[in-house]
Amino acid sequence: MGAFGLLYRNVWIYRRIMKHLYGPEYERKYGVVVDEIPPGSRVVDLCCGDCRIAPALAEKRCTYLGLDANPAFVSWGARHGLDVRPWNGKNDDIPEGDVICMQSSLYQFIPGDADMVRRMFAKALRKVVITEPIQNMTTSASTFMSRLSKWMTRANGETFHRRHTEESLRRLLEPWPAAILKPMGREMLIVLNKP
Repeated sequence: MGAFGLLYRNVWIYRRIMKHLYGPEYERKYGVVVDEIPPGSRVVDLCCGDCRIAPALAEKRCTYLGLDANPAFVSWGARHGLDVRPWNGKNDDIPEGDVICMQSSLYQFIPGDADMVRRMFAKALRKVVITEPIQNMTTSASTFMSRLSKWMTRANGETFHRRHTEESLRRLLEPWPAAILKPMGREMLIVLNKP
């Protein structure tokens, strides 16, 4: 379990810390993601973490497949009756779905983040929905806070030193002129609709 920082040790810790850091924004973010997903869609949730969107998608008659590298989160999802599978985003294929989504994890693929977006778009039949932090404690002016945040957010043995800003996300999405980018507090909502 040392390959994962404190934030990703288990779902209980993850939810408590995220709710504390984000406050009401935490629940609103997931509501916005769910609102973007049409009823009855086949949803593939990359880096699914605590599968936060799964219950609301079930109410919309969607099928849900969660993929994550963290064995603790995969086990938690399976214990709760969800289709959650191990997935290494750098090597494993993305299954096809009506909607491919990723919440707060695109930074884990820098400098290959543009390739990840292309892969997601190629496998989405209807749309891609991404949320990504644009304000982050890992980029804090406080050296202590920055180091602590990087240590807490290690994933799969990696520490991620780069994060996105609103400007870097807009540059990243230039190949998709029809992309919808909407700031949501500390995060940016990105929607790429298929023609």
